Amino acid sequence: MEEFLSNALLYQKYIIQPNFEQDKRYFDRDHFNGQTFEYYCEIEQKNTTFELEISNPRRMTYPQLDESVFDGDYLNYTFPAICVCKSCKRNKLYLLINVFSDKPISDIIFAAGSIHINYKNDIYNKDTNIIAQKVGVYPERRMHVNKDVEKFFCRETKAFYYKGIKSINENFGVGALAYFRRIIEKELLNIIDAIKELPDADKVMIEKLIKEHEQNPSVSTIYSNIQNYLPSSLRMLGDNPIKLLYNQTSEGLHSLTETESIEKANKILKLLEFVILKINEEKSIVNDIKSIIKDLKK
Repeated sequence: MEEFLSNALLYQKYIIQPNFEQDKRYFDRDHFNGQTFEYYCEIEQKNTTFELEISNPRRMTYPQLDESVFDGDYLNYTFPAICVCKSCKRNKLYLLINVFSDKPISDIIFAAGSIHINYKNDIYNKDTNIIAQKVGVYPERRMHVNKDVEKFFCRETKAFYYKGIKSINENFGVGALAYFRRIIEKELLNIIDAIKELPDADKVMIEKLIKEHEQNPSVSTIYSNIQNYLPSSLRMLGDNPIKLLYNQTSEGLHSLTETESIEKANKILKLLEFVILKINEEKSIVNDIKSIIKDLKK
């Protein structure tokens, strides 16, 4: 539950109670009351503990239910919740949470006399999961954009970078992949050009690959042939990160589900940021040493 409240994206489905027949929880909104989780507090400017509060909890006698939590034989209900920062006591997060079961769970699981519904289901479903998703969040989840990565990009690419991360936060996987594909298509040669200036890179051979590519841009051998000329900080990965990034531009955008697209977009983002941060890090080290040498010569 804590993982769901802290990290779930909008419309991202989380199994909050597997194997429902063995542990009958979260079949009513009252079960969420008092749950705590880590979240970013805009007032404290850091992650703090938030507590979820339900307005007018029914404080029912377990395990009474009513028809409002069912859609046919399936559990399906939506409720609003207010989450308050326990540190500052002022910052509030407003959630709209939908909870449902992936199989029918009507009164066969509970004592028949304690279920307040008008019909009975005699089918016993094993391995039933209770699933939750956020269908409303206010304020919107805070954007975490790496400023050091952002500085590497031109204005247009910065917009793609921002929109790609925003798409991930809003659980739009195909959209996120589309933005990151555009970044790779536009910036990968610039990334290679920056890599060749790093002290541990083979500048001569990378420049040769760049010239060959400029003469025949339709051939993509530069991306696969660069592996042996990369600095050790990138070779240590055991694979060719440049080729991996380039390969992401060839797969069809709609060949994956939204969930698969989100997972892939997150992985592309992490690899892209890793490569750019390594470039920035090694450039910074070189600049610092140059500055020291200049001072020592005075």
